[in-house]
Amino acid sequence: MGENEKKLAGVIMWNEAAEKFKDVQDTSDTAIINQQLVESYFGDLSAKKILDIGCGYGWYSNIFRQKGAEVVGCDGADKMIELARENYPECKFELVDIQKKLPYKDESFDMVFCNQVLMDIEDIDIVQSEISRVLKNHGTYFWGIVHPAFYFGEWNLDSKGCRVSRNVSHYTKNFKFLQNLSWGKTIHYHRPVSYYVNNAASHQLFTVEMLEPGVSDRAMNRSDLSVFLFVKCCKIK
Repeated sequence: MGENEKKLAGVIMWNEAAEKFKDVQDTSDTAIINQQLVESYFGDLSAKKILDIGCGYGWYSNIFRQKGAEVVGCDGADKMIELARENYPECKFELVDIQKKLPYKDESFDMVFCNQVLMDIEDIDIVQSEISRVLKNHGTYFWGIVHPAFYFGEWNLDSKGCRVSRNVSHYTKNFKFLQNLSWGKTIHYHRPVSYYVNNAASHQLFTVEMLEPGVSDRAMNRSDLSVFLFVKCCKIK
């Protein structure tokens, strides 16, 4: 299978999963905590121009718009863009292949936001290179992924059935697998945290802050393992 065919296969999967994915995200404990963290992290964004790359069905784009920003949301799955336009008509959404050169001018955004996207893309070097290109110098690049140290592996349960730890192997390796989650089948790429951070730095995107919210099992009152990893970077030429 050629590169274009592999990319197309991934887009097809996300198109098929789009509606169910939105439904799950609207009710999932971990997704809601993810949303709350991002919403509380950013204050007033008036006069800021933001690119929400891999915007999905547009929830975060709309939050940034409500905080005063001028936002462009882009995604490679046309069904996601359709849902975004339907649910948030006040926002601007564009169908864009985010694994190619982006249709935006150099240094045209104050912030680029990329949430739960990079772990589903085979070549993040292309993506982060383009993010650096369209981001203003000293601009903010804020990205989030499922935490690779805790995402891959089976849960261990205690005597009460509470999730207490995970069996994780091959953490330092890069590999991909087909995951079948509640919204359907999609491709996931496992990489250690250092891979993401070092690749970003190679494109002048330097880490300023990391956030590892403990939201592994809120229903069982556990908060000492992280499902997500968020990283704030600053572009410095």
